[in-house]
Amino acid sequence: MQPAFDPAGLEAEGVDGLVLGGVLGEIFAGLQTLFLPAYPASAQRILIPNTKVFPEPIEGESLLEAIARAENATEGAPDLFHFADILQMCCLSGRRGAIQMVRDKKSGIAFLRGGTIVHAETTAALGKEALLEIATWEYVEFAYDGTVEPPAETVTIPWDGLLIDALERQKLRKLIQQRA
Repeated sequence: MQPAFDPAGLEAEGVDGLVLGGVLGEIFAGLQTLFLPAYPASAQRILIPNTKVFPEPIEGESLLEAIARAENATEGAPDLFHFADILQMCCLSGRRGAIQMVRDKKSGIAFLRGGTIVHAETTAALGKEALLEIATWEYVEFAYDGTVEPPAETVTIPWDGLLIDALERQKLRKLIQQRA
């Protein structure tokens, strides 16, 4: 399976790279997408292993590894992204709207305004707790809609601190599970 290079920064009248990636994924089941956003790599606050997001300057080895993973993906495999990769990319790109994240039968939504996470929800939680729940899913399928407004504002913590906290809690959970 060949990956699709879908620049998240691709925007022209009527074209949005995140939306385009979602549409292509629906049309071509199993299509693996890589994003090349417009912000610089130096702006990233969190480095995610096995990333599928490559700001400039692109780290060649990581890109080649991502392409190899995409080529070796089972036909029809879901196009999974680390939840923190998606949220960081959308925040650093100054996005607004909603990002729905799905893993198995679980679903959550993060709402953005000007690159800031202002609200999040799952079926069990709101705000920071919802994002902490989504963090336990790690890799998710996602859809983006830039026209959706948040129903409330439940998150006041800067997005990077929130994601770092969620990742640290996930790492601690894994450590405890390994020791049990």
